[in-house]
Amino acid sequence: MKLIPIGGYGEIGRNSLLIDTGNEAVIVDLGLNMEKYIELTEDESIEYVSKKVLLERDAVPRIDNLPESIIERVKAIIPSHAHLDHVGAIPFLASRFKNATIYGTPFTIGLLNSILEDEGLALPNGIYSVNPGKEFSVGKEISVELISVTHSTPDSSMVAVHTPSGSLLYANDYKLDNAPLLGRKTQISRIKKLSPLKVLVSESLYATTPGKTPSERIARELLRDVILGLKGNERAIVSTTFSSHIARIKSIVELARQTGRRIAVLGRSMHRYLSVANDLGIYELPGDIAIYRYKREINRFLSRLKNPEEYLLVVTGNQGEPKSVLSRMTDGLFKFNKNDMVLFSCKVIPSEPNITNRAILEEKLRSMGVRIFTDLHVSGHSYREDLRELMLYTNPEILIPSHADRIRQLAYKELAHETLPESRVEILENFRVLNV
Repeated sequence: MKLIPIGGYGEIGRNSLLIDTGNEAVIVDLGLNMEKYIELTEDESIEYVSKKVLLERDAVPRIDNLPESIIERVKAIIPSHAHLDHVGAIPFLASRFKNATIYGTPFTIGLLNSILEDEGLALPNGIYSVNPGKEFSVGKEISVELISVTHSTPDSSMVAVHTPSGSLLYANDYKLDNAPLLGRKTQISRIKKLSPLKVLVSESLYATTPGKTPSERIARELLRDVILGLKGNERAIVSTTFSSHIARIKSIVELARQTGRRIAVLGRSMHRYLSVANDLGIYELPGDIAIYRYKREINRFLSRLKNPEEYLLVVTGNQGEPKSVLSRMTDGLFKFNKNDMVLFSCKVIPSEPNITNRAILEEKLRSMGVRIFTDLHVSGHSYREDLRELMLYTNPEILIPSHADRIRQLAYKELAHETLPESRVEILENFRVLNV
């Protein structure tokens, strides 16, 4: 079995791993480098960009480096979950793999189909929704199982790939939240049955952070403290978070309703994720809440809004993306008054464009006298003790840290040697082939 990392190794984002038995191959994740993608689009929402431009800018996995013989062997493309750094390159690249079928959990496939429909894109590949917990064949030699995990978007999964050379568990991204607000808990009993495992591919984004990742319930309490603490305040309140974080949006909406404020949701990507969640029965946005998708609808709503102090607005733009709703609001689309409030239920993703864009956005807000509440958030990724737990659950022969720069990969290696001294750790770089 050969492992060919085509994105996400030695970098954060653009996640993709090709697993090749010599007769058949599968690709797990086919994601965007969001930093470079947003440099092209200035927004978090997917919009059409040519494959040529995406490849030139290293915004997608470099599939142009793959030999034709391997491309023809690919039988399946399996996104682990609905974040764009894992699924977002499929609309642009999947057609290159004409023998491949796309499989994913219902929410992941629902999002993919929504992107394809909205952008008028068509793929020649079959696209199938698969419920977690059932093994299925993708060829004569390879079978796959999606295992439910908690993360910051619904229906996230670890991907178990079973081959004649042994089983690989692709755990990218996850946390071990024992009390999630939405969806299933991580299927720990199923993960343990994979032990002893041949290969564990694990995210290592927070390999340098001690402790266990807090539950999503902690984020809800942070929001509760702020939102309910502002009850009766005669100022506009604007909240922003990741559009894919349905549990977080649900918390914001439910808490805002307790204040008696009216609620409006603004933004194309917010609409997309919430619509998929609604269609699948994951979360039904209350019928009395307005949601505006297109720029002209948002502009009209905000221009006619005479009593913003009666509202809590949930908008896109948590990273300060220049075309997002919140950035456009600060540039004159909305009249902020002194002591209006903006709530950031997120962290700044640590890349130079994000850091710069958020700093610019916050400075504009402060110059208008707006009160800013930041870091009303907990991560969807594993800290060191969650990473250690997965090692102990699976007892892998080989560990591969992914979704990280070299510093975090090396921190994961140190943790692995401390936890499983007999196991082997491989630090991969994109297109460094590993035989296992």
